[in-house]
Amino acid sequence: MLGRPGVSAVLVVFVVLRIPLAAAPLLLTLHVALELDLGFAKSGLVAAAMAAGTAIGAPLAGTAVDRFGLRAVMVVTTAAEALFWGTAQHVPYPVLPPLALVGGLLAIPAFSLSRQCLAAMLPASELQTGYALDSMMFEIAYAIGPPIAVLLFTTVGREVAFPAVTVIMLLGGVALTVLNPPVRPPRTDPEVWTKTDGRWWTRHTVGLMIVTTGATLALLGMDAAITAQLRDLDQTRMLSVVIAVSCAASLAGGFVYGLLSKPIAPWLLLVVMSAAVALIACAHSWIVIVVLAIPSAACCAPLLAAAAEALSRQVPDGVRGRAMGLQSSSLTLGGGAGAALAGVVVDRWSPNMGLLVVGGVGVALGLLGALFTRSAPAGLDDSPSGLGLT
Repeated sequence: MLGRPGVSAVLVVFVVLRIPLAAAPLLLTLHVALELDLGFAKSGLVAAAMAAGTAIGAPLAGTAVDRFGLRAVMVVTTAAEALFWGTAQHVPYPVLPPLALVGGLLAIPAFSLSRQCLAAMLPASELQTGYALDSMMFEIAYAIGPPIAVLLFTTVGREVAFPAVTVIMLLGGVALTVLNPPVRPPRTDPEVWTKTDGRWWTRHTVGLMIVTTGATLALLGMDAAITAQLRDLDQTRMLSVVIAVSCAASLAGGFVYGLLSKPIAPWLLLVVMSAAVALIACAHSWIVIVVLAIPSAACCAPLLAAAAEALSRQVPDGVRGRAMGLQSSSLTLGGGAGAALAGVVVDRWSPNMGLLVVGGVGVALGLLGALFTRSAPAGLDDSPSGLGLT
């Protein structure tokens, strides 16, 4: 797979691009909460505005990629990212929430673009491996990005941190623009590419969006509840250990999933992962939390890969950008809902109850997704569906 023309370069560029994209939101949170001394509530408002903009902008960017191509979209979004992150530290707080909304709206759609490019560059038989590897690269970027943001902010300050992140983001965007990987398979007829009958939005597609939403709801809800667990145990310093072990488990899970001969149904992975999240509620020490977090983390990369692969097989080439953008929006919305749900339950009851609730909601969404996907046609691709998909 990596020997195919352009694939290795695309994966490397997307890793480089995702690191500043992962670091920048946390950097903005630290700037508002600590540098401006306005607290985490107001920084949360800025983060929510950016998330809302990203959720709206991802499918719009995907539609633009379908219609105008990758390079045109990258020119606009890279310029917008550079402008936003280059000015964010200099504007007064009242301007930041609306500016963050626009910044999110015009954000580089790195998640959906990488999946769309791989779908165009790889044959159907290699999509599972390709998406598993991309999920692993995603995990690496999001394991590196936030710590870099904290390190830069606490050592050299915002005056260096913001420009550094902006420059790396700009370099990644320019590199992808110059590389300009394909976003549609070479076999696609241009007329067919621009004409779709709208029938791609099926029960199966809806089911996949439900599962995708459930994935980040359970994962980010778990993160919030585990943080509260460790705080109550007076072991907050061990959060870095939990994160490191979880990232390693996710990478291992993605590696194993990429070696499988057939895909696993996304809904089944979500049910297993969410049940494992609920199981962490049994932990009463940081060591047990670390151990019990491994099964759920091991499902993370496989779940994201399986959901992306299933959607890629389901939708026509001409709307793949829009569909991947909607899936990216589902990830954003699920993450916001999961963190908020866990926060409410933790404040009202306890961290353990938070884990039980987000895990239970994740299981319910997985089963709901199964009702849609198992009763729907398998999609456009007639390759084997794998465990539990039909």
